[in-house]
Order: sequence, then C-alpha cells, then structure tokens
Amino acid sequence: MVATFFKRKKRWISLEFQFEVIMINVIFDFESLGLNENSVLLSLGVLAFDPSDYDIAGDGVETTFNKLLQQGLYVKLDAKDQTKTYGRTINKSTLLWWTEQNEEASQVLTRCDDDVKLPDMESLLNEYLEMNGVTRNTPVWSRGYTEPMWYESVKLNLNTYGSFRHYQYRDIRTLLNVSIEDKYLSRNHINTIKQPDIFIKHNALHDVCFDAVQFLCTQ
Repeated sequence: MVATFFKRKKRWISLEFQFEVIMINVIFDFESLGLNENSVLLSLGVLAFDPSDYDIAGDGVETTFNKLLQQGLYVKLDAKDQTKTYGRTINKSTLLWWTEQNEEASQVLTRCDDDVKLPDMESLLNEYLEMNGVTRNTPVWSRGYTEPMWYESVKLNLNTYGSFRHYQYRDIRTLLNVSIEDKYLSRNHINTIKQPDIFIKHNALHDVCFDAVQFLCTQ
C-alpha cells in the first residue's frame, strides 16, 4: 500500500492506493465463420497461466506447450443455434476456406451432440477463470481486435456483463512483434521458435498455447 499526501486549501489530504500484483495472464482465441462482429463462432480457446510456473529455457518448447495445453479450456460451439437464436451469420468464402484446411483443423465444422450453446460457453468460461484466480485486473490477450469484438457481441447477445471488461484487453501480436525487434529480448530467439510437432494451426486452444510459449520468451 502506498500513501500519498497533498495540500489543498491549507488542509492535508491523504489518499491510500491499494496495488494488486498481477501474475496471472489470460490469452483467448475464437475460430469463426466470418470476420464481422456477428459472425458464427465455431470454437473458443482460453488459457489462464502464471508465467512464473513455467521454465521454457529448461523444459523447452515441446514440453512447455504440452503443459499449457493441459491448463487450457477448449469449447466447441453450436453454430446452428447461433444462427437460429441470435441471427449470427456465415460468410460463404470463410466456410470454403475452412474446407480447404487440414483435417484436424476442419473437424471444427462437424456438428456434434455435445456442441455448446453461447450461454453455456459463458458459464464454462466464467467457471474456468474463477478457478484459475482471474480478476477484473488480469490482462486478457488476443491477436488483434477481432476476438474482443466477437466477445463483446456475445455479451450483447446474452445481455450480460460477461467475464471480460473492455479495459482488460491487450494485443499479443503487437507485444511479440516489438519483442522480436528489441535487441535485449532477441536473445531469447523468439523469432526463431518452431511450432511444436503436435501443434494444430487454427485450433483455438493450440493457437493460444503457442502464443503463450512465445509470450514466455519475452519474460
């Protein structure tokens, strides 16, 4: 706690500020069927992690990536319910693009009986964040503006305050790009990190975990 004093009209006023030490970080990613804010969302990947729990220099990329996967949350979403209940949309060119991806990634298009509806996604997300000690001051990272845009649109669909607030959002792409250019951070060879052998590009959880691997190299 820090106490600050200042004088105003011959009176001393004391202000006490309580600072929270932030250790937990969150990275999240959506896969979607379009780029506009009302696009159908196919899946959600979320990772809450404390960088001090990981030793990427000692364990290496593969081991660290596997540990992060075990820590994350993956939710496959009910696309049909989103179009029917909330009027969310599907972009034909994006749908075609998905069919051209590798089989492991494009499986997200296959409808399953246990696909999760948006209200249940929000419940799972909130439970996961609470279990991992995430607060309103926790930084929430994503690649660019689309993930926050989509999540804010879900909050409107559900008429809820949601699990994230606007001031928590951070852009991990910018962080990593700056780190690559920084001479001090470049010693960690962040720009030469290879994707793990089991990495599935455009799998929402795999994407956030690989971003976390790169994030750890900036610490």
